Amino acid sequence: MIQVARGHHPAQAVVEAALTSVLCVGLLLLVVSAGWWAHAQNVVAAATRDGARAASALGGSTADGVDVANQLLVAGLGVGAGRIQVTPDEDADGVTISATGSWPLAAGLGVELDLPLSATSRMLKDRWQP
Repeated sequence: MIQVARGHHPAQAVVEAALTSVLCVGLLLLVVSAGWWAHAQNVVAAATRDGARAASALGGSTADGVDVANQLLVAGLGVGAGRIQVTPDEDADGVTISATGSWPLAAGLGVELDLPLSATSRMLKDRWQP
């Protein structure tokens, strides 16, 4: 016969283990999702830098910069690149490429939060001086 300690039920340990494992898995998913968001932020920052560099190059245009930035977003984020909007700006001295959007963060239990992504890079235009 199984001896049961006073105040405890035989299945109590199983219920506690089940509840604890659900919480631990949820926390692990949250940490992994936050890591993917950090990766996405780094990809967006790199895309704006390279886009601004391409647009500011001698003979380059803001359309070239936006194309380069979008190609890097697709390469780094895959289908998630569609969540990011790239906008150029140009003045007499330089080119600015900005990207804004959001990235989904799985919070568990069917809850999804969107964390913001944004980056802006400015480069001075290359000018050839004879």
